[in-house]
Amino acid sequence: MRFLKALGCDFVTCSSGGNTVNRPPVANLGQGYQVPLAAQVKAEAEKPTIAIGMIHDPEYVEEIVATGKADLVAIARGFLYEPGWVRRAAKELDSEVHYPNQYLRAIPQNWPRAFPEQFDKVVVEETQR
Repeated sequence: MRFLKALGCDFVTCSSGGNTVNRPPVANLGQGYQVPLAAQVKAEAEKPTIAIGMIHDPEYVEEIVATGKADLVAIARGFLYEPGWVRRAAKELDSEVHYPNQYLRAIPQNWPRAFPEQFDKVVVEETQR
């Protein structure tokens, strides 16, 4: 796989081609089932890799990148199902996400009467305009 480096490849998105007749058995299609492929390509091609494969858990995404199995993780169908995935992941991982000013009024903490089940008395302040 070192030929990728010689060809000037910047990174590799690692997929085993799930749309082919040689699909993995359904029993093997769990979250991150293609992460080992990303780790192998990263090691052999010496190029940054992007892991894919039914990945949806923020803690698992953190583990993939932190352990060096891949440099990035693509969420693909997870984003189609849950467009707010990044905000949820940030909350679950005790991190922060920057909100554009026009979104600030829609954040549950800033509109507690509309989202009483999520209100935790934290108010996100508007950034400087």
